[in-house]
Amino acid sequence: MRRPTPATPSAFALPAPLATVSLCRRLSALLPLAAGLLAHGTPLGADEAGPDLRVPDPRVIAAFAETAAECAAMGGTLEIPPDPVTMVDLTGDGVMDMVVSEAGAFCGPDLGYFGGSGGSRINVVIGAHIQHLHGGAWAVQDVAFEIEGETMPPVRHLLIARHGSACDSFGAAPCLEAFAWDGERMISVAPLPE
Repeated sequence: MRRPTPATPSAFALPAPLATVSLCRRLSALLPLAAGLLAHGTPLGADEAGPDLRVPDPRVIAAFAETAAECAAMGGTLEIPPDPVTMVDLTGDGVMDMVVSEAGAFCGPDLGYFGGSGGSRINVVIGAHIQHLHGGAWAVQDVAFEIEGETMPPVRHLLIARHGSACDSFGAAPCLEAFAWDGERMISVAPLPE
């Protein structure tokens, strides 16, 4: 399967599957990934108020590591989409966090895109915490509930559009999953992926 060439692709490959090597080797295995990103010069999506991500944040590299390893295991090289990082406050603490979208990630030279009609991996980066979620479009919304006539303080939620089957319906049915930060991870009523 061939695909149109993106305007500024950034391709990289990780060595041996990361799960089988020690932590030190895992970190050193990411160095070629960082060098590859720097060599291609693809800015990794900072907004005007955010940091300069042309020098990749190690957390962004770590967010893509699992997908890069999956692609390498199939004999390919992962091409990341242009500007996959969105800076946004996910916890309501005033500190900018990252949403790293893998929408448009391609396993080249001709193995195909990661994702499908249900979306793709959405990596949430809060401080040193990286969590892999899955879905299509996403939005951040503060929600304040009213209990017995008293309005509670608003809680920040990450809303992710999911495939309709996640809501026991058909594929195009409206389906959302809401996540909130509990101080350690993003939580939802749905079971977390392992």
